[in-house]
Amino acid sequence: LCIEAENNIEITGDLVFENCSSINSGGGIFVDLYDNTNATIELKKLICIDCKSQHGGGLNIQAFSNTILTLSGQASFTRCESSENGGGINFNILGENTEIQLTGEMEFNNCIGGDYGGGMYLYSNNNSTIQITGLLSFDNCSCNDQGGGLYLEIYHSSISFENIIQFNDCKAQTGGGIYSNIVYSSLYIQDASFERCSSIQPGNGGGIALIQGISSIISITNSSFIDCKTISNSSDQRYGWGGAIFIQTSVTAENLNQTNLLLRDLVFTECSAINSIGNNIHIQSIDTYATGEAIENGSLLSVNGTIDLYYNNSYLQDYMGIDESKVGDGTTIDNNIPLFSFHALKTCISYNNPKGCTPLCTIDSNSTIEQQDSCFCNQDSHPINCRCPVNSSQLEGIPTEVCQCIDDDDSRDKNLCKFQLKKVELIVNTSKVNPLRFNFYGERFTLENIYAKIVELQNKTEEEIKYEKDNNKQYQDKYNTKKSNQTYTRNYSQNHNSNTIKQYRMFESLASSKYLNPLYRNYPNIISNQEVLPRDEDGYIIWPPENATELPLFIDNIYIESKQKASFQMNDATWLDSRKKWYGMLISADNKTFVGKDGNEDEAIRIDVFVEEGEQFVNFNKNQTSEPPDDTDETDSGKSGSFQFPIWYILLVVVIVLIIVTLLIFWRQSTQSISKHRTLRRRTQKMDEKEAGLIILRALLWNRDYHAARPAFVLMRQQRNVVQELIETEKNYVSKLEAGIKYYIQPLQKLSKNRKIKVSQNQLKDIFINMEQILKFHKLFSYELQCVCYNWTVHSRVGQTFCKQAPFMKISVEYFQKKEQASKLLRELLKSDPKFNQIVEDISQQEEVNHEPLEQLLNRPVKRISEYNLLLQKMNESMFDWQPDSKHVHLASKMMDEIASFFNFCIHRKGNLEKVFDIEQQIISYNPIPLMFSLSEEATQIELVKKQGQNLNNYDIMKIRLQWQKYFHRIRLVRPSRCFVSDIEVFQVDSNSYQRRFMILLSDVLLICKKKTFQQKYELMNVLNVQTLEYRLAGKMSDMEQLRKMRSEINQKIENQKELERRQQEEDEEQMKIINDTKLVLKMDEKQKQLYLMNAIEGRFLFLLFTPTNTYLFDAMTSDARRRFITKLEGYVRKQVETNDKKVEG
Repeated sequence: LCIEAENNIEITGDLVFENCSSINSGGGIFVDLYDNTNATIELKKLICIDCKSQHGGGLNIQAFSNTILTLSGQASFTRCESSENGGGINFNILGENTEIQLTGEMEFNNCIGGDYGGGMYLYSNNNSTIQITGLLSFDNCSCNDQGGGLYLEIYHSSISFENIIQFNDCKAQTGGGIYSNIVYSSLYIQDASFERCSSIQPGNGGGIALIQGISSIISITNSSFIDCKTISNSSDQRYGWGGAIFIQTSVTAENLNQTNLLLRDLVFTECSAINSIGNNIHIQSIDTYATGEAIENGSLLSVNGTIDLYYNNSYLQDYMGIDESKVGDGTTIDNNIPLFSFHALKTCISYNNPKGCTPLCTIDSNSTIEQQDSCFCNQDSHPINCRCPVNSSQLEGIPTEVCQCIDDDDSRDKNLCKFQLKKVELIVNTSKVNPLRFNFYGERFTLENIYAKIVELQNKTEEEIKYEKDNNKQYQDKYNTKKSNQTYTRNYSQNHNSNTIKQYRMFESLASSKYLNPLYRNYPNIISNQEVLPRDEDGYIIWPPENATELPLFIDNIYIESKQKASFQMNDATWLDSRKKWYGMLISADNKTFVGKDGNEDEAIRIDVFVEEGEQFVNFNKNQTSEPPDDTDETDSGKSGSFQFPIWYILLVVVIVLIIVTLLIFWRQSTQSISKHRTLRRRTQKMDEKEAGLIILRALLWNRDYHAARPAFVLMRQQRNVVQELIETEKNYVSKLEAGIKYYIQPLQKLSKNRKIKVSQNQLKDIFINMEQILKFHKLFSYELQCVCYNWTVHSRVGQTFCKQAPFMKISVEYFQKKEQASKLLRELLKSDPKFNQIVEDISQQEEVNHEPLEQLLNRPVKRISEYNLLLQKMNESMFDWQPDSKHVHLASKMMDEIASFFNFCIHRKGNLEKVFDIEQQIISYNPIPLMFSLSEEATQIELVKKQGQNLNNYDIMKIRLQWQKYFHRIRLVRPSRCFVSDIEVFQVDSNSYQRRFMILLSDVLLICKKKTFQQKYELMNVLNVQTLEYRLAGKMSDMEQLRKMRSEINQKIENQKELERRQQEEDEEQMKIINDTKLVLKMDEKQKQLYLMNAIEGRFLFLLFTPTNTYLFDAMTSDARRRFITKLEGYVRKQVETNDKKVEG
């Protein structure tokens, strides 16, 4: 259903869609609203049953810019499914300035969404308003990812639910009832009920999951949550916070108030979360303590039926939160704290006892207190279950068994409270590319660099070696002499020839294959991939080899998985002699001082070696009774006792074989033609090529065989290089932003707060804009990239990560829009405040910021987007079609290009709007009365359509009309689609005048103005529509003839004035004053004559503009000015014509 302009669609009967399906959008109905559409759809009753589609199983609505849609009536969606978004309904608002009103009743029963929105999916892009005043009910709706009942993703828009909404038995991974991601937008929910809604780990929010971006508003009032919960997942036990409501907010606590967060008159009944982490509400914010305090001070939360909500300890686990910096991988429970526990962090003192404070412990340290955290641990008294001090300086004297070490500034024993190494595991598997994998465990591993050192501890004793041999029985059958030596040798000798023949046959066919064209003919044995190692007299492999790597080894490429675990891999195993020696490991933060056991220097932790594959690294008992391999020829006729066949038997077999071979040759030559033979040969060759290609790819993926597939592996290496560059540049980008915030923003804010510089806090905010929010996003993005790209293979999904995170990169829009103004303000402040200039210069000379000037730091977010685009284009060029991430990389490259274009568009549009607004302010004239009435009447009718159904009387209508008349009294030029193009100063040539004018070309109109003397103001003389304009440089004979006629009239006027002067000279001397005045007039006429002779009459810079009703002649100041103006005018006239042609064709 395609709708444009203004349409009203009324369906008077029941509309039923059953078992309908669509490949892409709208299993039952697809509605497409074009630009500038005002549509009303009235449904008596719409029923969709068992409808399926990729987007919108029952109904899909797509709206573009400047559209208005009103949808009324009853609709029900039962068992509708989508493979991606919106099991029942999928709303996609792709344009701007769009209004959607849902006034009817809608029911969603047993609907399923593939990824997002089991019942309804709603996406809004820019400056849109969604108003839902009808009843909504979602029963047993579900999806795999986010929003079991309803999924909302809105940018720069507003959505409100003004009637009853019900969610029953809805479930999803995150947001069982509602999932909403709002950026620069507002969400209003009232009179909603959530019953038995749930989310499953690793998701959050059994009832609602809300992601609140900057400058966004969340309001939930008069709503109930009954038996909502998060469910445990045995395969992934991360997160699971917020049984009823989960909120992730980017708004800082100091900006949190009733205008952007309001949770009032809520009811929670038997809601639960995993590990009771926020049974009712869980908030993830920048600072949990400060957020809780802001909620209390602003009375932002009220729950019916609670007593002393902010101070009652019985609610501690019902209302919890976590700092963003402590989320990690979502497995740490202790980082989640009660939302209003900041009261308990205050210490009760004799002269100061704030409400909810916690006293110091006074009982014996060996005793146990019944109520946990009821008193503060201290040096004199630290019983079991006491609360640990928040201030690190108060931890002195408290054992680490009572209060664990904290990450920073722990005042206790430095050996106990710095990062520690507790356990090291080495897993050996010689069948892998990197045969050695180290996993080591400890405490307080930070995301900074960790260096490792591997040392030799001591030789194993004979008792230890004997003990290992006796207990490693699983290796005896695997690596005994008979199986590992004899069998291997025989199998190798038997299969070597057949494998070699098969390989060479495949590689010969590959020489001209389209799958691969190897550069070398010396092909390795990629099928068997066997290697024979030397053995001693007892049958053990001789190890380590003579060229073994010497210890100690220093490792720097360590991957930190969490604060308790890190790992790295090695492909060099020549140093390892685990059969005879013990090895140890130490770690360091600076690559200078290495610590190990209990944080002690140079006291290594012993490495526990586990062998999965590798005979040379394990002690076991050899089977000495097995026979050595027999190298003699069993067919030797000279050996006694060997059996010999009779000669007649051998001759008979030879004759039979010859007869069979002759018959086969004859039959083949008689039954097969040459053409069939060639066809079969080509088919066989093609199959060999394909099979060989698969063999090469397997070798490429698993054996890393460079020689067999150099061209393909060049592309693989290019992919790896791009991934490494992507990770390194992202880490470098994050570190640069961190350094900028630490050494630029924070010190300058402190100096400004103490008034040591003249720059105010608001001016600093205007300079750095939202750089801190950008850093937070890119920290998470960098961490996710490292997780995805760790041990990168061709199956890694880097492009999918970009596709997932690309929409959130629009957080930089505000930065891009304000960057130019921020740079201008910075330059002004550096000039006006010498002290500020000196401080900024001193900071830029520090090594911590790598001698980077402040202006260069401010340009980094602008450059990063283009860097993403270039790297993804490189990666896309080297991708194979069979790689699972190929389509994602292509899509990610396209999305990053669109984001960059979107940023450029925002910056360009803002500059144009500002320019058009300045022009509007400089025009001092007013609209003509007829035009003012026309514009105001049009705006009045549009507003009356919006307010249809409100029973407005004549007085209200007249009031609206007068408001618009007042608005359009002044000339209004600013429009979203209008931009500034060019301007030029000209002379307008008429039959009796030659007047200076100023022409301003906008994208759709041409303004002809008169410039006020000594003022930067203009009086609007005429407005020409670009769409109807035609232009031509002057030069026709008729035009020049008219100019010559005008010149003769001026000359005649001058002669008449001279004749008047001669007559006046004959007058008496009393009239000399008048004669002198006349001379002045004649001089002015002479100047005017010269002006015409030099410019207009000669026609050097003339051009004509034609409209349907008139013709205008103008004279430009210079030829270049005329050329530039006409060129730009030509482009916009052509663009207007093409736009009209497209509309006519559509």
